[in-house]
Amino acid sequence: MPSIKGVADNLAAMANIEASLVVANPLITPQAGDLVVTAEAQKQKLGLLDLPDELWAKIGNMVVEDLPRTQVSTRPQYDLKQPAILQTCASLRNELRLDYFRTKVFIIPQMAVLLEHRQKYGEYLHAIGADARRLITVRFNGGSYEPKDFSPEVMKKLKATLQEAWPGLKFKLDSKWIGTKNWKRRWSNKMVEWKISFL
Repeated sequence: MPSIKGVADNLAAMANIEASLVVANPLITPQAGDLVVTAEAQKQKLGLLDLPDELWAKIGNMVVEDLPRTQVSTRPQYDLKQPAILQTCASLRNELRLDYFRTKVFIIPQMAVLLEHRQKYGEYLHAIGADARRLITVRFNGGSYEPKDFSPEVMKKLKATLQEAWPGLKFKLDSKWIGTKNWKRRWSNKMVEWKISFL
């Protein structure tokens, strides 16, 4: 796959070609409306920063598509960072950020990790803004319970803990039972999976 710089250079070259529709020539008389490029203008090269916003957006989309998935799990201090492409100019960031969060960010921590680092997760979720938060779902394993042992108080306590750590964030907390099996030990069990959706 060609590098992003190579793609950008090709786009710049194409822009130069399009600008050179008619070259000044003593044997040709320019007509009205023709674009005449002088020798001085021909020497000027189009740099990356001279590309129009539309081309920059296309380059940025290619960068986002090529980024690895950000699977936030056990190392929030390293995982909760935005890529360099979103730390450039405001127009690029606004164009690309929602696609990035929709397709590349997955928060699936262990429950103990989420609770231990809940302040750091909260800082990250505040920083990315409400529109990006709504595109992210947090899923995590809540441990093995028998349904008869699972009380509504568990959900109430978990939600209160997160609300205290994430002031101002509106979210919905859901749970469902999923089956787990251990074929070597020949047992099966139920496990609760939590899901946090932001409003």
